[in-house]
Amino acid sequence: MAIIDTNEQTYRTRTFEGFVQMQDPDNAANYLRFKERQTLNITFRFGREGHYADSGRKALDPTGHNHTFDMRLKFTLDLLSATDNPPTDQSTLTYWLYKNSIFEPVELVFVATVKGLNAHSTDTHGHFKFKLDPDTFGPLTYGSSGGLNEIGISGEVIEIVTVKKTGSSTAPADPSTAWHT
Repeated sequence: MAIIDTNEQTYRTRTFEGFVQMQDPDNAANYLRFKERQTLNITFRFGREGHYADSGRKALDPTGHNHTFDMRLKFTLDLLSATDNPPTDQSTLTYWLYKNSIFEPVELVFVATVKGLNAHSTDTHGHFKFKLDPDTFGPLTYGSSGGLNEIGISGEVIEIVTVKKTGSSTAPADPSTAWHT
């Protein structure tokens, strides 16, 4: 039996040179990179319901998924649209709030990218690409000592598009078949 090391320190990734970007809803060939992102948390939850077979062995049946995300951004004016009745720039907070206020979902494609510290091959970056529906906004914070405002944006992950490592910081192309989650 061979023991093979995995999850080694030399394969660590960092977000210092990583980034989060959103596929431009108005032009899918472009990606909008969040330059003032503070945090992004993604939780993948696959539900299962347990029951026992006649043999006494426990079995788990899939019951769906409840993947979520939340992020904190420094609030910048380019998150707002210049028009608001109705807003037309789909990459703005104004548009997302408007769509939610009329009970229509917003579907955004996000890519979170991390860079490996010491790549041992040509694979230097990891990418998590998924479709999101932002449905919770806030709080919009005003610090008591001044400074920059922050806003929280959270919601559900509708679909995991791809999770992979590549040799580039460029967002990976969509696979021929998406993960059906």
